[in-house]
Amino acid sequence: NQFRPRANQQEYQQEECRLHRAKMQYLREMAPFLKQILAAPLTVALAAMLTVSCGPQPDVAQVIEIQGDGWHQDSLLIFDVAVEDSSQVYRGMVQVTTDNSYPYQNLYLFRDILSESRTEYQDSLHVQLASPQGVWHGSGVGALKTLEFPYLQTGLRFPLKGHYLFRFQHGMRDVNLLGVTSVALTLYPESGL
Repeated sequence: NQFRPRANQQEYQQEECRLHRAKMQYLREMAPFLKQILAAPLTVALAAMLTVSCGPQPDVAQVIEIQGDGWHQDSLLIFDVAVEDSSQVYRGMVQVTTDNSYPYQNLYLFRDILSESRTEYQDSLHVQLASPQGVWHGSGVGALKTLEFPYLQTGLRFPLKGHYLFRFQHGMRDVNLLGVTSVALTLYPESGL
C-alpha cells in the first residue's frame, strides 16, 4: 500500500494559515476572560501571540492523511519533492499528528530519501510523543496532537536537480498502527528561516 499527498503546497499553506487564524480568533475571544483570571504578564504574552503572522512559507509542504484501519506496517508514506536548485540548503520539518486512540508514548520510523538513481539518505528514528508521566508533546486541542521535529539536525542538500522521494514507514510492532492520523513534510529554504 502507498499513500499519496492530499494537497499541493499552496493548499497546505492556505490550510495552515486558516488554522492559524482560527486559533488566533479563539484566543481573541478568550482574552477578556483570561484577563480577569490571569496575571498581567500572561496577558501580555497572549497579546504578543495574537500579532504573529503565518511566518515563512515553505518551498514544499505536503500532508498525507492515514485513514481506515490505521497505518499498515508494510505501507510507505511517500512524499514526491521536485528540487529545482541543487545549491539551496533546506530545513526539513516533519509533523506527526495522533489522536487519543494512539496506544504508545513513542513512535519508531524508518525513513529514506531516494533520488532518481540511488538512495541518498537512510536511517531510523525514535520519536518521543509523550513524557514518561503521560504528558503529550506538541500542540493541539482535544483528541488531536501534532508534534513537529526536524528531519535532520543539519540542513538538507540535494546533489542534483530532479525528483526526490521522502519515504516513511512505521517501525512499531503493530500490523495496523492505530491513532496516527497524518504525517506532513515541509521544506523551508535555509535563508527563509
